[in-house]
Amino acid sequence: MKAARALFARELSLAWGGGGGPLLACGFLLCLTAILPLAAGGDPRVLAPAASGASWMALALASLLSLERMFERDLEDGALDLLATGPLPLEAVVGIKALAQWLATGLPLAVAAPVAALALGQPPELIGLTGASAALGG
Repeated sequence: MKAARALFARELSLAWGGGGGPLLACGFLLCLTAILPLAAGGDPRVLAPAASGASWMALALASLLSLERMFERDLEDGALDLLATGPLPLEAVVGIKALAQWLATGLPLAVAAPVAALALGQPPELIGLTGASAALGG
């Protein structure tokens, strides 16, 4: 249990400490949300029906930015070999890393997703559903 807590704390500090973390993903989401209306011609009648799908697409692309770094740093510095031979099973290591990744990147994106959906013209009564689905899928 001590090793799991130490790994979780390490992963959170790496996610928040390194460049390209949650702030980059949220910034990308908001920039993409600002650019999408330009691609649709700025007409709210065209953009509103596609707002849910467009906000989900923006959320998926933003979450992919930090996903690659989940194992890359550990592979480069040899920590992945230590984790493989450590006291935790590999399934637990992957689960802890995924949970830390979601807390560091997925949760801020889930908070920003309803704002992005509103900006794209999604009806306000669907914003709660957008936030909940972004928290589950982000």
